[in-house]
Amino acid sequence: MLILLGGAPRAGKGMISRELVQKRGIALLSLDVLKMGLHRAVPSMGVDPNAHSREVGENMWPLVRAMAENALEADVDYVFEGDMVLPKQAAELRGLSGADVRSCFVGYRDIEPQRKLSDIRRHRGHANDWLNEQSDEEILAVVQFGIEYSAYLSEECDRLGLTYVDGSTDFEGTVDAAVTHLMW
Repeated sequence: MLILLGGAPRAGKGMISRELVQKRGIALLSLDVLKMGLHRAVPSMGVDPNAHSREVGENMWPLVRAMAENALEADVDYVFEGDMVLPKQAAELRGLSGADVRSCFVGYRDIEPQRKLSDIRRHRGHANDWLNEQSDEEILAVVQFGIEYSAYLSEECDRLGLTYVDGSTDFEGTVDAAVTHLMW
Protein backbone atom coordinates (compact mmCIF):
# COMPACT_ATOMS: atom_id res chain seq x y z
CA MET A 1 0.00 0.00 0.00
CA LEU A 2 1.18 3.48 -0.84
CA ILE A 3 -0.26 6.45 1.00
CA LEU A 4 0.18 9.90 -0.51
CA LEU A 5 -0.38 12.68 1.99
CA GLY A 6 -0.27 16.19 0.60
CA GLY A 7 -1.49 19.56 1.70
CA ALA A 8 -0.76 23.10 2.67
CA PRO A 9 2.15 23.98 4.94
CA ARG A 10 1.16 23.64 8.61
CA ALA A 11 -2.04 21.75 7.80
CA GLY A 12 -1.14 18.72 9.94
CA LYS A 13 0.64 16.42 7.48
CA GLY A 14 3.46 15.68 9.92
CA MET A 15 1.05 14.85 12.75
CA ILE A 16 -1.02 12.63 10.46
CA SER A 17 2.01 10.77 9.12
CA ARG A 18 3.47 10.26 12.61
CA GLU A 19 0.17 8.77 13.76
CA LEU A 20 0.06 6.43 10.74
CA VAL A 21 3.64 5.33 11.40
CA GLN A 22 2.87 4.71 15.07
CA LYS A 23 -0.42 2.87 14.55
CA ARG A 24 0.48 0.83 11.47
CA GLY A 25 4.27 0.61 11.49
CA ILE A 26 4.39 2.06 7.98
CA ALA A 27 7.62 3.45 6.57
CA LEU A 28 7.60 7.21 6.07
CA LEU A 29 9.27 9.24 3.35
CA SER A 30 9.18 12.96 4.05
CA LEU A 31 9.44 14.59 0.67
CA ASP A 32 10.82 17.70 2.41
CA VAL A 33 13.93 15.69 3.31
CA LEU A 34 14.17 14.41 -0.26
CA LYS A 35 13.69 17.96 -1.59
CA MET A 36 16.59 19.31 0.45
CA GLY A 37 18.80 16.34 -0.45
CA LEU A 38 18.15 16.87 -4.16
CA HIS A 39 18.73 20.60 -3.84
CA ARG A 40 22.10 20.08 -2.15
CA ALA A 41 23.38 16.97 -3.92
CA VAL A 42 21.86 17.15 -7.40
CA PRO A 43 21.55 20.83 -8.31
CA SER A 44 21.14 19.87 -11.97
CA MET A 45 17.60 18.67 -11.12
CA GLY A 46 16.63 22.28 -10.47
CA VAL A 47 14.82 21.62 -7.19
CA ASP A 48 14.57 25.04 -5.54
CA PRO A 49 13.42 24.67 -1.92
CA ASN A 50 12.09 28.25 -2.02
CA ALA A 51 9.96 27.73 -5.12
CA HIS A 52 6.20 27.25 -5.06
CA SER A 53 5.12 23.80 -3.87
CA ARG A 54 3.55 23.04 -7.25
CA GLU A 55 6.81 23.80 -9.08
CA VAL A 56 8.82 21.67 -6.66
CA GLY A 57 6.28 18.87 -7.02
CA GLU A 58 6.54 18.96 -10.81
CA ASN A 59 10.37 18.96 -10.71
CA MET A 60 10.54 16.07 -8.25
CA TRP A 61 7.75 14.01 -9.80
CA PRO A 62 9.81 11.78 -12.14
CA LEU A 63 11.91 10.59 -9.18
CA VAL A 64 9.00 10.39 -6.73
CA ARG A 65 6.90 8.46 -9.25
CA ALA A 66 9.72 5.95 -9.84
CA MET A 67 10.12 5.50 -6.08
CA ALA A 68 6.35 5.06 -5.69
CA GLU A 69 6.22 2.46 -8.45
CA ASN A 70 9.12 0.61 -6.85
CA ALA A 71 7.39 0.58 -3.45
CA LEU A 72 4.20 -0.72 -5.07
CA GLU A 73 6.04 -3.42 -7.03
CA ALA A 74 7.97 -4.50 -3.91
CA ASP A 75 4.70 -4.54 -1.92
CA VAL A 76 6.23 -2.35 0.80
CA ASP A 77 3.84 -0.07 2.69
CA TYR A 78 4.91 3.57 2.59
CA VAL A 79 3.63 7.02 3.41
CA PHE A 80 4.96 9.72 1.07
CA GLU A 81 4.26 13.05 2.74
CA GLY A 82 4.85 16.64 1.67
CA ASP A 83 3.28 19.82 0.41
CA MET A 84 4.69 19.10 -3.04
CA VAL A 85 2.46 16.02 -3.51
CA LEU A 86 -0.07 17.16 -6.10
CA PRO A 87 -3.58 15.77 -6.58
CA LYS A 88 -2.98 15.02 -10.26
CA GLN A 89 0.00 12.86 -9.24
CA ALA A 90 -2.09 10.91 -6.73
CA ALA A 91 -4.74 10.36 -9.41
CA GLU A 92 -2.06 9.21 -11.85
CA LEU A 93 -0.69 6.61 -9.42
CA ARG A 94 -4.15 5.50 -8.39
CA GLY A 95 -4.84 4.79 -12.06
CA LEU A 96 -2.02 2.23 -12.34
CA SER A 97 -3.31 -1.28 -12.85
CA GLY A 98 -3.43 -3.15 -9.55
CA ALA A 99 -1.96 -0.26 -7.58
CA ASP A 100 -2.98 -0.08 -3.92
CA VAL A 101 -2.80 3.70 -3.48
CA ARG A 102 -4.62 5.88 -0.97
CA SER A 103 -4.38 9.64 -0.80
CA CYS A 104 -5.54 12.52 1.30
CA PHE A 105 -4.93 16.24 1.06
CA VAL A 106 -5.30 18.61 4.01
CA GLY A 107 -5.63 22.34 4.15
CA TYR A 108 -7.31 25.39 5.66
CA ARG A 109 -8.89 27.49 2.93
CA ASP A 110 -11.50 29.24 5.11
CA ILE A 111 -9.58 30.35 8.20
CA GLU A 112 -8.71 33.81 9.41
CA PRO A 113 -4.90 34.21 9.21
CA GLN A 114 -4.57 35.32 12.85
CA ARG A 115 -6.47 32.23 14.03
CA LYS A 116 -4.17 29.96 12.00
CA LEU A 117 -1.15 31.76 13.48
CA SER A 118 -2.52 30.97 16.95
CA ASP A 119 -3.03 27.30 15.97
CA ILE A 120 0.53 27.10 14.65
CA ARG A 121 1.97 28.58 17.83
CA ARG A 122 -0.10 26.12 19.94
CA HIS A 123 1.08 23.04 17.99
CA ARG A 124 4.74 23.94 17.57
CA GLY A 125 7.75 22.16 18.95
CA HIS A 126 7.93 19.00 16.85
CA ALA A 127 11.22 17.86 15.36
CA ASN A 128 12.34 19.98 12.40
CA ASP A 129 9.65 22.57 13.12
CA TRP A 130 11.10 25.28 10.92
CA LEU A 131 8.63 27.93 12.08
CA ASN A 132 9.76 27.89 15.73
CA GLU A 133 12.23 30.70 15.14
CA GLN A 134 10.07 32.75 12.76
CA SER A 135 8.34 36.03 13.54
CA ASP A 136 4.57 36.37 13.41
CA GLU A 137 4.89 38.32 10.15
CA GLU A 138 6.92 35.53 8.55
CA ILE A 139 4.45 32.90 9.72
CA LEU A 140 1.51 34.96 8.45
CA ALA A 141 3.13 34.97 5.00
CA VAL A 142 3.26 31.15 5.14
CA VAL A 143 -0.37 31.10 6.31
CA GLN A 144 -1.49 33.32 3.42
CA PHE A 145 0.24 31.01 0.97
CA GLY A 146 -1.36 28.03 2.75
CA ILE A 147 -4.85 29.50 2.43
CA GLU A 148 -4.38 30.06 -1.32
CA TYR A 149 -2.78 26.63 -1.80
CA SER A 150 -5.61 24.99 0.18
CA ALA A 151 -8.16 26.48 -2.22
CA TYR A 152 -6.22 25.02 -5.17
CA LEU A 153 -5.94 21.60 -3.49
CA SER A 154 -9.65 21.56 -2.62
CA GLU A 155 -10.65 22.38 -6.20
CA GLU A 156 -8.27 19.81 -7.70
CA CYS A 157 -9.41 17.09 -5.29
CA ASP A 158 -13.06 17.82 -6.16
CA ARG A 159 -12.24 17.67 -9.87
CA LEU A 160 -10.31 14.39 -9.56
CA GLY A 161 -12.52 12.64 -6.98
CA LEU A 162 -9.86 12.68 -4.25
CA THR A 163 -10.23 13.30 -0.52
CA TYR A 164 -9.57 16.79 0.78
CA VAL A 165 -10.04 17.52 4.49
CA ASP A 166 -10.22 21.12 5.64
CA GLY A 167 -9.02 22.13 9.10
CA SER A 168 -10.25 25.71 9.07
CA THR A 169 -12.60 25.15 11.99
CA ASP A 170 -11.31 21.99 13.70
CA PHE A 171 -7.60 21.25 13.32
CA GLU A 172 -7.56 18.20 15.62
CA GLY A 173 -10.68 16.83 13.92
CA THR A 174 -8.96 17.21 10.57
CA VAL A 175 -6.00 15.16 11.76
CA ASP A 176 -8.35 12.45 13.08
CA ALA A 177 -10.44 12.44 9.88
CA ALA A 178 -7.38 12.10 7.66
CA VAL A 179 -5.92 9.29 9.77
CA THR A 180 -9.26 7.45 9.74
CA HIS A 181 -9.51 7.81 5.97
CA LEU A 182 -5.98 6.53 5.42
CA MET A 183 -5.95 3.69 7.98
CA TRP A 184 -7.76 1.22 5.70
